[in-house]
Amino acid sequence: MTIAPHIHRLSMSPEQVNTYVAACPDTGECAVIDPGDDTDRIIALIREHRLTPRYILNTHGHHDHVAGNAALKQALGVPVGRHPGGGAAGGPIDIPLTDGTWLPLGRLAITVIHTPGHTPEAVCLHLTGHLFSGDTLFVGDVGRSDLPGGDFKLLIASLARLVAEISDDTVIHPGHDYGDTPTSTMDREKRENPYITDFITEP
Repeated sequence: MTIAPHIHRLSMSPEQVNTYVAACPDTGECAVIDPGDDTDRIIALIREHRLTPRYILNTHGHHDHVAGNAALKQALGVPVGRHPGGGAAGGPIDIPLTDGTWLPLGRLAITVIHTPGHTPEAVCLHLTGHLFSGDTLFVGDVGRSDLPGGDFKLLIASLARLVAEISDDTVIHPGHDYGDTPTSTMDREKRENPYITDFITEP
């Protein structure tokens, strides 16, 4: 029987980033993904649900996705994971989230998928039917590729990999709530996201 993770979303500054707390329902072990700057809210949620923090994970090194790293690490005493491709951007890394990295989370596990394009170090985090897509994939859109380190061709290649490897029923949890719904599915994005329909699956 498949265990479904418990997922909590907090929208916070800067840039109204989506911060996620993903937990194993059996053990209470959790990972904080892309912590914004209101670490008191994150800690309060962890305490409210009696969770045991295991990791702080960043989908990439932009400030809005790492703003809470230092304070949260000090408060929780857990390691920070991020892909090393961004260099010093985003602060220290305790766990390099290279492609294929496998992180146990109670009776679940997070798998890292390197998806460069928005930034060189961008990753998506796959957890039992859920994909935390950072700024690689939004609901009906994608992240910018015109910022330093961005590369549109790499971004499309990363999307093509997700289309090929991620099952249609996987729930997409983006880094920002820019769409008409807070989450999506891979099936919906394959059918409706113009960056997928126009550049990848167009007949």
